[in-house]
Amino acid sequence: MGNLQRLAVFIDYQNAYMGAREAFGFTDSPSHVDGQFHPLALAKLIAARHPSYSGARLRRLAHVAIYRGLPSSERDPKGYGATRKQIAAWRRDFTAASPGSVTSHIGCRPFSYQGGRAREKGIDVQIALDLAFGAHSGNFDVIVLFSADSDLLPALERASSFGVDCEIAGWAGRGPRQSRASYVRWEHRLQRLDYEQVHDPADYRPPIR
Repeated sequence: MGNLQRLAVFIDYQNAYMGAREAFGFTDSPSHVDGQFHPLALAKLIAARHPSYSGARLRRLAHVAIYRGLPSSERDPKGYGATRKQIAAWRRDFTAASPGSVTSHIGCRPFSYQGGRAREKGIDVQIALDLAFGAHSGNFDVIVLFSADSDLLPALERASSFGVDCEIAGWAGRGPRQSRASYVRWEHRLQRLDYEQVHDPADYRPPIR
């Protein structure tokens, strides 16, 4: 175990969710479960991959962090309840994982309703700070960021300056591929079959009465 690289996966949930809907033809699907995924299963899938760049070794999943917005209990009680149920399911998955071998973090921030429309606010800042501090802590050898948000790339660059190997992940088929920055050692392009392995089909909304 001592020779395995310690891998941390940071997931921008809403970005990854909308990315799956776009990449795999769910954009017009009336079912909101199309695009959902289990974060722990996704992280394990990425951990099982073996990048071929110089210096890459076998790795073990050490940490999973996932971030998402939280609807207002007053403005959107159904959305709030569904999100809380989903987060509870994530916590159960993390708790059921081998105790002590994989640490986890679920970051939530309330939606902003400025202009009447729900928007995530502060999620990217929270991810960037946690990612950079995690790299500085010395607890991880490899960090994978699952997000198409280019605003998070400076955090990866900072993590790289601490000697951590930085990788990115995304769904294959989501728009044109961007040129990869020099500090990003590898890009995991996950296919439709990969998504089907980690898909979460649960409907967390309350039943219609």
